[in-house]
Amino acid sequence: MRIGLLSRPVLIIFVVIALFVVACGTGEDDDEEDQPNPTVPTFPTATVDGIQEPTGGPSQPTAVADEPAPTRFGGFPTLAVAPTIPPRYPNNIQIVSPVTGAELQGSETIFGSASHPAFVQYTLEYGPDPNPSNLWYPITPQAVTVPVLNNALGTWNTTLVPDGSYQIRLHVYLTDNTEITNVRVTGLQVRNQVAPTQVAQANSRPQISPVPSINLQAGASTTIALGMSDPDGDALSVDASSDSPNIATVTSAGQSITVNAVAPGIATLRVEVTDGRGGQASTSFLVNVNPAPITNQAPVIDPIPSQIISQGSTIQVPLNINDPDGDVVNVTVQSSAPSLVQAADRGSGSNVIDLIGAQPGSTTVTVEATDSEGATSRAVFAVVVNPTQETANNPPTIAAIPSQILEVGQQRDLQLSISDPDNDTTTINIQNSAPNVVSVETLQNNTLRLRGINAGQATVMVIVRDQEGSSVTTQFNVSVTQPPPPNRAPTIAPIPSQSLTVGDLADIDLTMSDPDGDSITFSVTSSAPEVVLTGPLDDDTVRLLGVSEGTAVITVSIGDGQGGSDSTTFSVTVEPAEEPNQPPEIQDIPAQSVEAGETIVVPVNASDPDPEDTLTLSTSSTAADVATVYQSAPGELTVTGITAGEATLSVVVEDGRGGVAETSFPVTVTAANRRPNIAPIPSQQCLLGDTLRVAMAYEDPDGDSVTITVASNQPAVVTAQQLDVASLQVNCLAPGEATLTVQASDGRGGTREVSFLVVVNQPNRDPSIAPVQDQRIETGETSLVDLEVTDPDNDDLAVNAVSADPDVLNVVVLSLSQLQISGVSAGTTTVEVSVNDGRGGEASTSFAVEVVEVNQDPTIAVIPAVALTTGEAMTVNLDVRDPNGDSLTTEAVADDDNVATVSVLSATELEVTGVAPGTTSVTVTVRDGRGGSAQAAFNVEV
Repeated sequence: MRIGLLSRPVLIIFVVIALFVVACGTGEDDDEEDQPNPTVPTFPTATVDGIQEPTGGPSQPTAVADEPAPTRFGGFPTLAVAPTIPPRYPNNIQIVSPVTGAELQGSETIFGSASHPAFVQYTLEYGPDPNPSNLWYPITPQAVTVPVLNNALGTWNTTLVPDGSYQIRLHVYLTDNTEITNVRVTGLQVRNQVAPTQVAQANSRPQISPVPSINLQAGASTTIALGMSDPDGDALSVDASSDSPNIATVTSAGQSITVNAVAPGIATLRVEVTDGRGGQASTSFLVNVNPAPITNQAPVIDPIPSQIISQGSTIQVPLNINDPDGDVVNVTVQSSAPSLVQAADRGSGSNVIDLIGAQPGSTTVTVEATDSEGATSRAVFAVVVNPTQETANNPPTIAAIPSQILEVGQQRDLQLSISDPDNDTTTINIQNSAPNVVSVETLQNNTLRLRGINAGQATVMVIVRDQEGSSVTTQFNVSVTQPPPPNRAPTIAPIPSQSLTVGDLADIDLTMSDPDGDSITFSVTSSAPEVVLTGPLDDDTVRLLGVSEGTAVITVSIGDGQGGSDSTTFSVTVEPAEEPNQPPEIQDIPAQSVEAGETIVVPVNASDPDPEDTLTLSTSSTAADVATVYQSAPGELTVTGITAGEATLSVVVEDGRGGVAETSFPVTVTAANRRPNIAPIPSQQCLLGDTLRVAMAYEDPDGDSVTITVASNQPAVVTAQQLDVASLQVNCLAPGEATLTVQASDGRGGTREVSFLVVVNQPNRDPSIAPVQDQRIETGETSLVDLEVTDPDNDDLAVNAVSADPDVLNVVVLSLSQLQISGVSAGTTTVEVSVNDGRGGEASTSFAVEVVEVNQDPTIAVIPAVALTTGEAMTVNLDVRDPNGDSLTTEAVADDDNVATVSVLSATELEVTGVAPGTTSVTVTVRDGRGGSAQAAFNVEV
């Protein structure tokens, strides 16, 4: 790599000019061969959104020529390097040659600029001068979609028009759907019938500027103006070819080419121009085709040539529209001036539109295609309506034919749209510039049949003549391709990243090879031309120029002309031009002290007057066994004490460009403090409300005064404070657990902690047992007695029951809530029941149990009859007995209370009272309370 540094920034402009204008080579090819003279071009194709006449635009004054035949413009300098198109086009729309009043002969190259921030495309047009009918005919056979800056805009073959006075205009289309049409050159005199006065001289070869590499998405197309001219004014023919037509195809039309991206890959396109007198020049460039986006893509409308029809005529213009996603496409057509041209589509599925010439003039027709997903694309083409001649024969009209691409052996039929305003019968004649490339056959119904024979280019001229002898001519180009032979791609070695300063030049040698020995062509582009300009210096060298501070990605693409390609990218960083370095600065650092084994953070403040410099900081110690230092973070140092002593620490800061600043500071390291010791404290237990005195032992190995602090993690349960030098007071506030942490501190940063557990218990409360009613059972009987025991502390309880006389009664504890008693023998005893909570709390109760023999029914003796008077009361004694000695109860009922009533006075006495004369019976029942009973009855007579 060869680098040259410009010491003065003012020379940057000179370097740019030297690199990109006066660089080596002209891009010409030394091969020469005869080519046919140029033929009538097809008409321009526009591919912008809908347009409208502008309400204003750049002013271009019309100049008046002082001389009838100005000197032919020599053209702008031919660049050896393809210029990099800026990311934003400048506003530069002008024609610099020919000038107003110029005399023209043969093919005249039109020079100037067609560029605008909202640029879409441009065309060149001519018309008579004056032009009251506003008839503008195309010069550029294809609308150009790449801007032109100070180069050839197009070539006008003036031999195709009669001698006379003409004017030309530059027609620029913008993204806001406006058109700029006021850039015109008037008073041009075409003088082809006048013999040239200059002395014949040797033929000069034509010139062609390099074409920059382009990037397209698959399915897209673009039209590029060729920066070509001929010093002798010869008409030029263009031959364009692609080494990989499966990736990109190219067709030529006049002084422009249209590139169609077919599939992802890299193709090399070659363009050759000939002047018909043995002179030729050529250039090659790369096309990088990227995959189409995954999102919905708009339909694609193939270019539609401009049309020329006669007033009152109707022609059919075929359309070729496809959708990359296969969506259904709806087509509409609209004339921008229906009073001049009426346009109509034929409904869904039709690929033909009808044009009717209504009034003479020039206008545009817009075709809009919208897919089912809503994506829309438009194509705009020009239509010129020629006026009819009422007293003379009017020529026929033929729709312009777009360029065709065929493969060898492929056949295609073209339907021509021909009409005659006078309804005359028409005939078709064909002129084929290369019958060995394509054959052309005329069929019935105005149809041409094309067949590809050999790879190459041909121009087909179609001449339509009516029976009165008037004719019209159009032509179209045919490219015939064939699959390329097997080819091995070239390779290019990777290029490392580069660094420049503003104004630097760097030459990068490329390492390229081709396994087939094919000649390699390369192109180079910059992602940011405002940062780095680049271009070829020779066959294997790339030149770089640092323009401004920033970073750019440089892409070098190579092609072997046979379809093989490769590419590599590298980054270039441009730094600002260097200025005299200023040393960095660092502030003084005060003396420091630290204990052995400890670290401290020391602030450091360093700066540099040159804001772009990056500072590097280094440190050192005069006694690394005493203290060490390092940069731990931006703006801070970490100092570590190793052993007691003194050291000097140094800090050096460098800016990487020779600038150095230094400072140092002393550090005193003291012996490391030893922490105090404190003995462990065992866990403690207390009752709610208690206060404990807990002993503690501690000491400091350095003899430092020790301070004790104590903290509780549950201060609602336990608190504590130092009671005296050797003890703590622990306060038990609520049942639960708490951890007390005792910290011993020596006041010099040394601390040690010990923790112990304190459990606070609730004081025990006695359980309780409810009284139990006395019981009575028979001998041999078993009965259950329910207990009700509780404990306010929810302690686990135990129940015990004891019979005072086991010979009378046996008792068993079944559970906390139930006893079982069993009668053994007749008698009375007491059962003592006690409950214990296991913590010293007790409760007890007792109940009596009477055990009786097995029950026997009581007896009652016979009661004699009773006689009494009305109102008389008599006591009747009863003889009742019970074998078990049970207490007896007596019941008495009179059968007829209306005769006598009876009441029980005691278990052995009744009282009978006479109520009315008569006789009734009284029934007496005796019960022992244990299920035993006896009955007797007696009569009462009143």
